[in-house]
Amino acid sequence: MIVPKLDVSETDEAVEITAELPGVKEEEVDVSVTSNILTLKGEKSESREEKDKNYSLVERSYGSFTRSAPMTFDINPEDVSAEFGDGVLTIVIKKPRGNHRENELIRECDGADQNPLAAKNIAQAGAFAFAGWCVAWDV
Repeated sequence: MIVPKLDVSETDEAVEITAELPGVKEEEVDVSVTSNILTLKGEKSESREEKDKNYSLVERSYGSFTRSAPMTFDINPEDVSAEFGDGVLTIVIKKPRGNHRENELIRECDGADQNPLAAKNIAQAGAFAFAGWCVAWDV
């Protein structure tokens, strides 16, 4: 299984997510939005075959991934734009006006940011996990 690295940055107007997807083609990536969660899904498949007089080489590499990034606001799909180039996917999500929840660091999450189910449960409880930390907001 592939686990793409995500870089997340935020301004007052938008959240930008950059995902490193080396060897993944644009048509192999799906970006979806459900409520306040942006989800990346994809699959990488690669095969190489070489034949010579004295040897034969066959290599295959397959893997799929799913990464979810909960936001502190509901995402309007019309406010999401994406660009893909050189194995890097950049997604920009415009923030809605007046619907932003204030974040407050509450505790370490022990890797919940790597576990989509834990991240989903945390998000439903009014928090999200990022880089091993839980962030909560007033709901």
